Amino acid sequence: YAEQRVGRIDRMDSPHDTIECWWPQDAPAFALKADEKFVARIEEVESLLGGNLQLPLVMQSGGVEGRIVRPEDFQSEIAERADQPWDGIEDAFAPVRALVEGKSALIDDVTYQQAKLDTTAVMSRVSLVRAARPWLFVCLAGNANSAPRWVFLADEDKVPLINLRDVVSALRLRLPIEVEDLPPSYSAGRELDRLLVRLTQMERLLLPRKKQRALEQMTSVLPQWAKQAGWIRSPAQADQIQMLVEVLKVSGKSECPDWGQLAEAWLDLVRPTWSRFLERRARKAAITRLRDIQRDLLAEPIPAQRVIERISGIAMRQTWEERIVACVLGYSGT
Repeated sequence: YAEQRVGRIDRMDSPHDTIECWWPQDAPAFALKADEKFVARIEEVESLLGGNLQLPLVMQSGGVEGRIVRPEDFQSEIAERADQPWDGIEDAFAPVRALVEGKSALIDDVTYQQAKLDTTAVMSRVSLVRAARPWLFVCLAGNANSAPRWVFLADEDKVPLINLRDVVSALRLRLPIEVEDLPPSYSAGRELDRLLVRLTQMERLLLPRKKQRALEQMTSVLPQWAKQAGWIRSPAQADQIQMLVEVLKVSGKSECPDWGQLAEAWLDLVRPTWSRFLERRARKAAITRLRDIQRDLLAEPIPAQRVIERISGIAMRQTWEERIVACVLGYSGT
């Protein structure tokens, strides 16, 4: 769109009260089109790393290529935006702040300030509310290697929600103005344990996309290296590699390594292979993915001892009790 061009004129401290933007009525071959390359790059980043840039539906795949942007379309969009309050660029935490600020807040200011200023030492705050179907919201504490996270999991969901906007939307959908608080009970505790077991089985999905891909590649490549003659040089190495392969295969175990640290270790191990691959590609513009170096990794395995040394010392995953600082359980029982 012409937003960028307009933005260069319509800016703060302009000496002009009004501006005029002229839109060329070019022939179709020269008319301004939606930016296919921009959309493709945004979708690549979302696929590889995850992102928080929400493209309009009309700009997403299937709705961009060859589409001419008409003056009427742009005028209509400007008119729609004029009806929406906006006082700056909305950051990723705006949906979270809206839970305690503004007309649509779910928590009144008095309650929020009481919780905010409470100095009582509490490892984890747990709330139990009435729900039609079970759901779980948890806030995970940050540590030296990761930021705090919000996670939402409903019984009907195949994967947990981790995008802040999605989590907030799910909470708003399930938390009406009049929330019915429930007292703790043994059956509610069992329901909480059940949902946490499900979350454990999906835990790798809480990682950034790149780290998820790293663990997937590690799971695929290590067994193939182990089958290559001479890669494993001692019984001790064989035991350690086999143990690592089993850890990567089995999901949902309470005792497992810190998946984020393990993914970082793999990315460190494959970085030289990645660099050589990039050198061969010279200055080609396409984004390089982990799968692009898979063939090189299989052709030139990283020595088993180097793999073992790099993963040694990786911390074990903390228990949910150690990580959850706040929790809301939607309970459908009695």
